Parts: sequence; structure tokens; C-alpha cells
Amino acid sequence: ARLFQALGGCASTVLARACVRDIFPPGEAARIFAQMLLILSVSPLFAPLVGGWLLLVADWRAGFWIQAASCLATLALVMWRLPESHPGSQRTLNPVQVTRDYWQILRNRHFYGYILPVTLSSAGLYVWLTGFSHVAIDMFAISPQDFGYFFLANGVGFVITSQGVARLLKHRPARLFFTGAIVIQSIAGVLGLAMAFSGWGGLWGFVPFTFLYCCLIGVVNSTGGGLAMTEFGHSAGMASALMGQVMYGGGFLASLAMGAQPAATPVPMTFLMCVCGLG
Repeated sequence: ARLFQALGGCASTVLARACVRDIFPPGEAARIFAQMLLILSVSPLFAPLVGGWLLLVADWRAGFWIQAASCLATLALVMWRLPESHPGSQRTLNPVQVTRDYWQILRNRHFYGYILPVTLSSAGLYVWLTGFSHVAIDMFAISPQDFGYFFLANGVGFVITSQGVARLLKHRPARLFFTGAIVIQSIAGVLGLAMAFSGWGGLWGFVPFTFLYCCLIGVVNSTGGGLAMTEFGHSAGMASALMGQVMYGGGFLASLAMGAQPAATPVPMTFLMCVCGLG
């Protein structure tokens, strides 16, 4: 049942990105992507805290009832407010043609020139999501109740950077923010690793730099995702799907790498985040 639910979640994410590309012009699309990707990306950061609160007043099944109600409300809003954005399409589901179309998108230097940096940047977040609970609770004795506030802080930072860049994109090119955020992120990764390796400041020595790294993913994802989609008006859905495959595939590999480390210090987590940022 969870697998079936995930298929629906993935399909709706792909369709949402394609709709943005169909409805909005390229300059405006980057700003809308910033707002949409904010919601998609910040959800995992707030979810543990919200789930913990929910368990104080209800059992674990309540989460599924809330999801069901949210889905029904979303369906109603889509039927009421969202027109068909790609009418009259004659595309077929021939596997050979679909594979050929995916290959043409993947060969496009413009597409992977943005998606690979976005994927590496996001992989650092998956490393943090996988490793930080062990680092904070097991190594530094942070209580499970207080642990959720680290997620909350990262979520708030993510919101601020994403919304800030969405406003600034009205007057400045998206590539400027994309490049600047990656540079600062890589510096934060290096400094976080240096603090963790030296042990200076303990938990609070490296946490500000991992916090900065995670916050800037809001800028990298929104601007990079919007820029990558600008040349694919005829195949926005496929470009959106391929973007998701590459990004979540990179996140899976990053989580796997973090989980395979025999972590006795925070160095493996900060090292992998540093590698992702520099990459």
C-alpha cells in the first residue's frame, strides 16, 4: 500500500513541474519553481517534528488519515482551478520512442549542466537526513524531543532562502543565484568538515556550516530546476520525470554511502557533505 501511495506521489510531482513549464514563460517559471520546490523539499525537514507532535494526541494511523484528507482537498482544487496545460498531445507510449526521447534530453548539455550540480547539492541533504540523527542523539546525547528542533531550524532556513530567491528572481538572472549558492555551499562543506575533524566546539562547531549547506539547497534546487526545464516545452513531462529520477537516485546513493559508514565521529557525515558540495 505504501508503494502504491509512493507511485502516486512521484507521478504528481512530475506532473506539477511539467505544468509549471507549460503555463509560465521561462523567466517566470524559475520563480514559480522556487516556490514549488520549496514545498517539495522542505517537507522532509518539518515532517519528523510534526509526526512527533501528532503521536502525542493520536496513534500512527492518524498520519494516513491526514494524508487522505489532504489528497482529497488537492484533487478538488486541481479540478476547480487548474486547466489542462498540454491539450491535444499525440505522444505515444511506445517504449522505444520513450527511451529515445529520454536519451535526447539526457544528451542535452543545458539539461545535465544544471541537473548534475542540483543532484550533488541535494545529495548532501540526504547525507544529513541519514546521518544527523545518529550524530546528534548517539554521539552528543541530544534528546529525541529536542532533536526535532534541528530539523525545524533547517526547515525555517530553507523557507527563508527559497522565498528570498523567489522574490529576487523578478529582477536578477537565476544563474547568478545558482552559481553563487553552489560556491558558498562548497565553502560551508569544507568548513563543516574542518570543524568536525578538529573537534573544536563539539556539536556547535560544525552544525552552523551544515545548517548553511542545507539552507542553500533551497536556492540551488529552485534556480537549477527552473533553468534545466527552459528548453523542453515539447517534452516537459519527460524532462521533469528524468530530473526526478536523477535527483532522487543521487539521494539514494548518498544515503546508502552514509549508512555504510561505521560512524564513531561526525567526520564521515561532514566529509560526504563536503564531497557533495565540492563536486
